[in-house]
Amino acid sequence: MTPTLKLAATPLDEAKLRQLAGQPGPCVTLMIPDRRPGSADGTRHVIARELLRSATEQLQAHKWNARPSDLIAPLGEFAGMMNGGGGDGLAVFCAPDFFHMALVPGQQTCAAIVANHFRLAPFVSAVNAPRDFFILGLNRRRMRLLHYSNGRCEPAPWPAAVPDSEDEFKNFDKPDHELRNRSASGSSTGAMSAVVFGNTSAHEDRREFEHHYYLAVDRALCDVLKAAGSHTANSQPAPLLLAGLREEAAEYRRAARHCHLLETFIEGHPEQMTPNDFAPRAAQAALAHYHLQGEAVMEKYRDMPDRARTLEGVREVWKAAEAGRVHQLCAAETTEFPGDIHHPHSHEDLINAAIVETMKNGGEVFMLPKDRLPAESPVAAILRY
Repeated sequence: MTPTLKLAATPLDEAKLRQLAGQPGPCVTLMIPDRRPGSADGTRHVIARELLRSATEQLQAHKWNARPSDLIAPLGEFAGMMNGGGGDGLAVFCAPDFFHMALVPGQQTCAAIVANHFRLAPFVSAVNAPRDFFILGLNRRRMRLLHYSNGRCEPAPWPAAVPDSEDEFKNFDKPDHELRNRSASGSSTGAMSAVVFGNTSAHEDRREFEHHYYLAVDRALCDVLKAAGSHTANSQPAPLLLAGLREEAAEYRRAARHCHLLETFIEGHPEQMTPNDFAPRAAQAALAHYHLQGEAVMEKYRDMPDRARTLEGVREVWKAAEAGRVHQLCAAETTEFPGDIHHPHSHEDLINAAIVETMKNGGEVFMLPKDRLPAESPVAAILRY
């Protein structure tokens, strides 16, 4: 049965990635890169036609457990409906009785791959890095709040529960900043009067006031982040990314008690950045946060006392993932390990196969730069058993 094509491309998310991981093969993945109108190396229509030709040749060259026409027909319909201009990158996933088109802005790869699994490795980092969060621009004179979602950034309303500047906060909720050290005077404690013998410095007073202000901001933003997260699939509060000078970001991090802060931050003067300036830097910070999570898994991997629950080697990890044994997998970015799986002519990347099988069976995947993985293996896994 030929699936009804839905040509409204949507961004990939974790749920869709796991759905793709569960599709039986043969699986056709088309990667169409970003193209601007008038590009010298072809429109998306031309590229789609070339990728269709390549996929057709691969499907017809060898025997698969599906009729090639069942896959070629929807791919041909897709290629015929592509416009002749430009646009953001696309990824097309076609399997028996299944078709999905995803929007992948910034994609540079152009490829047609027929294998037992969809080629998902190139999309794991972008999907698993935070993609919907708020940005707090730290500035004593005027704080800023922005919302980042899927590569775009726009201003967000400041919460009414707290002023957006320290000066206004002084009259809003003035704490006691005297902090004077006192000593008793007189011979009887019942008749003592206080004698000031030392004051905190102006710098210490300012730091304490700033801490008090950041506490209030943290409490107010907690409600904003909870409300935003209530509309997501997991109903968790939205994360918060800090932007500002390093010292101010560190001070806010010390004060924050309620919000989930990303481990990274955007360094610079937020008042000098537009939302368009924030967007690419926020994406980089989110990816760096995801890498830090992966590095924490690798540290756990290296320190595990039960070495029977750790595994290296591409083929070994793939087999363990297929058996549902992989709990957490770390894999090298932009690294392939060609091989065949259950089919002598499949154009399979065994690292991708291990990633797909891990996701299919509910495990976590972290893509890392190759130098973060063991020297002998581009994959490392923590096993369930």
